[in-house]
Amino acid sequence: MLHKLLSPRRDANRLSLCAGLVLLSYGLAVEPYADQKPDTAGLAQAIVLGPFLSGLACLAAALYVEGWFAKCPLVPLDFFSPPSVKSFALAAMCFYACFGVWLYYSVD
Repeated sequence: MLHKLLSPRRDANRLSLCAGLVLLSYGLAVEPYADQKPDTAGLAQAIVLGPFLSGLACLAAALYVEGWFAKCPLVPLDFFSPPSVKSFALAAMCFYACFGVWLYYSVD
């Protein structure tokens, strides 16, 4: 049982997910500090664009492996087939965005 959980294929996908999330977060977090030169925008800097695009590529690779090759994916794609789940996911994203804005302004 344990050897199935620690297979190299699963570890590679875990690494891809974790690396993608870390690189994407770093790319978004370093953007305000990368705007030191007045002639270029912050998102056009290589220090932002490199990790951001690398993170998106890692997450796309992980999604591809999870969606089409994994025998036991984290979230099966059939989960999103009922129409109520799609509307719930949209409502949850809107709530999360509103909560983030509220939290940002409540700290001030």
